Amino acid sequence: MYISECTYLHNAHPSSKIFSLLGLFFIVLISQNFYIISSVLVLLAGIGISAKLWSNLKKSLLFSAVIIIFSSVMWIFFYPRSNVIKEAFIYGFVMGLRLVLVFIAGVIFLSTTRIEEFIYGLRRYHLPYKLCFAISLAFRLIPLIYETAQIVIDSQRIKGIDLKQGTFKERIYKYGPLLTPIISYILREANYITLAVESRGFSYSVKKTDFLSFKVTYIDGLIYLFPAVIIIVVLFW
Repeated sequence: MYISECTYLHNAHPSSKIFSLLGLFFIVLISQNFYIISSVLVLLAGIGISAKLWSNLKKSLLFSAVIIIFSSVMWIFFYPRSNVIKEAFIYGFVMGLRLVLVFIAGVIFLSTTRIEEFIYGLRRYHLPYKLCFAISLAFRLIPLIYETAQIVIDSQRIKGIDLKQGTFKERIYKYGPLLTPIISYILREANYITLAVESRGFSYSVKKTDFLSFKVTYIDGLIYLFPAVIIIVVLFW
């Protein structure tokens, strides 16, 4: 997900990006106005393109379109005033835009911020070190679980077990026995991680230092202002 580039957004302080991300989430919660949501979405797309994130944004277009279409159709059936189809469709369309705004904001954040930088930013807000470390492990274990599952599936294919043949029910039964080795691998890796962090003095009660170092610049001030100004506009709207 992370794109290695040297742009203003990649070099910005992680704390400012975290604040901006949370601010955008808050905007989605308090605003249902089509013009505000669509304007913020266009601004986000422009920011992403200017930060050389077009490759990740392009991959998100199909999923974003599915979200908007699904939301627009779904609210036709679940809108309180079911006799007004046009109003229900517009409401569902705006709800889809809100979800897409959250999704695109997350894509831009993950495309410009490494996990280490994310944890560094959280620590600048004085969150407990153990909590930040647990969050970083959660991000790292997801690809580990995926890789472990892929290794087990490939090993079964080498042995002649075709997991793609048969009916849907038969394929589910074939995947069932794979859970045991996958869980065993994950528990073993978790044990190795525990030994590794303890050998590095994780439980030692001293102030932890950081390898990374960032300076607050005027770009960070603009990133802080971006959601703040929009929130003020929404509240006065």
